[in-house]
Amino acid sequence: MLRSKPIAKLLTLRTDSAKFLAGLLLALCVGPVMALNLAIGSGHLITLEGEAATVFVADPEIADVQMRSAGAILVFGRRAGTTTLYALDEQNKQLLRQ
Repeated sequence: MLRSKPIAKLLTLRTDSAKFLAGLLLALCVGPVMALNLAIGSGHLITLEGEAATVFVADPEIADVQMRSAGAILVFGRRAGTTTLYALDEQNKQLLRQ
């Protein structure tokens, strides 16, 4: 008897694959990445060289990010792990990958 996978599982796999490919493309298109170590519950203010339109973290379970202004990002450690922080301008040009 053939068993089909639940549609939610298929959607999750496709979404994860898309995230992986998007991250891989970004990694190939940008320069070096800086590391930021945060304790759980602590924060760090990052000043950008341009104005960000969008900021996000790859894994929001690990870190949270808030835009204080178009040129300042506040990052909070949520739990142990590794993630990547991105900031993009209005033209989707990458301002930060950390």
